[in-house]
Amino acid sequence: MLKLDEAQIQQFLEEGFLIVPKVFECDAFNGVVNEINQMIDEIAFNLVEKGIIKDVFSSSPFLTRLIQLESVYPGFSVQLHTMAAGKLRPELAKLMGNELVLDIVQNLFQKVQKDGNVVYPDIGGHPEWNIRCKVPKNIHKGDAVFFTNLTPHRSLPNRSHSIRWTIDFRYMKIGDPSGFSGLGDKCIPLRTKENRQIPIDLSVWGSEPILMGGSSDKDKEKASESDHAIEGPWLERWIQKPS
Repeated sequence: MLKLDEAQIQQFLEEGFLIVPKVFECDAFNGVVNEINQMIDEIAFNLVEKGIIKDVFSSSPFLTRLIQLESVYPGFSVQLHTMAAGKLRPELAKLMGNELVLDIVQNLFQKVQKDGNVVYPDIGGHPEWNIRCKVPKNIHKGDAVFFTNLTPHRSLPNRSHSIRWTIDFRYMKIGDPSGFSGLGDKCIPLRTKENRQIPIDLSVWGSEPILMGGSSDKDKEKASESDHAIEGPWLERWIQKPS
């Protein structure tokens, strides 16, 4: 098991974030890139079929293709985000359950007892994850940024000429509340004391969106259309109701 040094753990606890270089081999993302391209294809060909756009830009490089699609259909990237959220695909699942990442997460969640023994909790994946395009940061391909849900973070305007893709996963201690209404402590089991590598059950986490959209026939019909609105039961708290 990889162990972080004391300085790394203290930085995470005091500053709320930690950058760990070379967590992934560069080719570890090839399968994820293919999955994202498949999602882009699904949206783009659907828009062509509906006569909304004429070109899917299939020959464009991965880092610029979304810019071209966004130029002919504003909101394409939001629709991609909506499609990806809450429905885990095989390569994304492999990335979420990466053994080295789980080592780091357990280090950050560790608890030192009075006798000096270190206890590493069972780790689960939170039901929410995202694929985003971001402005470039001072990290390199293969690096990973870890931060807490209390750390303020945001996206700035991307003034470069390419997309900076990021995938964010949330990890939690198994048994802790998820923080989402109706989900309780539901999470994706990834590691326990008895099993260091628990395969993700895609029949549960890869079949139907857990968080985005609803379960009604109207919601399912809308999800198949070229509508890129983000939906979820929590959004109702911002709807102004007549007095």
